[in-house]
Amino acid sequence: MLATLPLGSLLNVSIFSDTFGLIPFLRQSELHGQDFARELLLGGAVAAGLLFLLVPRRIAFVVVPLAVATFLSLTTHSVDGAIRGYALGLSYAGGTSGDHSWIDDAVGRNADVGYLYGTSTDLFAEASLLWQTEFWNRSVRQVYNLGSPEPVGFAETTLTMNSANGRLAAAAGGAAPKYIVAANGFDLAGAAVATHPPFVLYRVAKPIRLGSSVQGVYGDTWMGADAAYFRYASPGGRPGTVSLTLSRTAWDGPDVPGHVRIQVIALRGTKAPVTTIRRWVIHTRRARVFTLRTPRPPFEVSVHIQPTFSPSKFGLPDTRQLGAQVGFRFGAR
Repeated sequence: MLATLPLGSLLNVSIFSDTFGLIPFLRQSELHGQDFARELLLGGAVAAGLLFLLVPRRIAFVVVPLAVATFLSLTTHSVDGAIRGYALGLSYAGGTSGDHSWIDDAVGRNADVGYLYGTSTDLFAEASLLWQTEFWNRSVRQVYNLGSPEPVGFAETTLTMNSANGRLAAAAGGAAPKYIVAANGFDLAGAAVATHPPFVLYRVAKPIRLGSSVQGVYGDTWMGADAAYFRYASPGGRPGTVSLTLSRTAWDGPDVPGHVRIQVIALRGTKAPVTTIRRWVIHTRRARVFTLRTPRPPFEVSVHIQPTFSPSKFGLPDTRQLGAQVGFRFGAR
């Protein structure tokens, strides 16, 4: 039975919630490969069988419990370390430290606040941040989903976005809330009331619409393999420039060269939507600023980095796949 277990599908992040017994094998798989984890599993099973088969009965009542206690102690230490590391990774990704009730503190517990969900590529981490935010802030009453298929356990209102002007609308209509909390990469039209990275609380202008948005970037500004900046409006609808910063200066571990591809894409009004392509190779402790000429909004600046790296492969608790720290800044011409 142990030889046929599908470890490839079992050893993943989902076991941190309900399958603690497999966590030591997940850690060994990350460090030494899946084949080693399977050999360890089978070797432990053989050792346990030999223990019961060969130990004389007169001393088994001491040896067997001692062996089991030793095994449980070692694996408990591994499980505890893995869960602590995973919790730290979520904190790094979401910036959830500090005052958890920051929304209630800013607008009061009885305010009408909506949460904009579906703004990142890591929907599991985003759902975790949503659960924490809703738990600590009674003013968060409604979840607005930007089309993510992942359920989050709340009553949701699905929003659709008009790619020409960034307007967000619910298919069923209904009144919009006075406030919306969104990831700080989503520039909602209105006034920013409070900031708590990776979130911004807006007093929204009606109708609800975006000025710009950033996708695929974590709260600490790291991206994975893909990130994108969308611009839906500019002063007078003029073209402009985007200053794109890519950096690995915060990473001083082993160098994993990443091949960077940058594209500027016009989202309407042209038969050749890709207007600019830039390439680069990013290294440890290196940074570069790209100045990109853009067409009239709406447009997209996409960034792709391959391969990525995971700090967990080098003994750190962060399990994310990272490409670079990224920043976008737009200016109209």
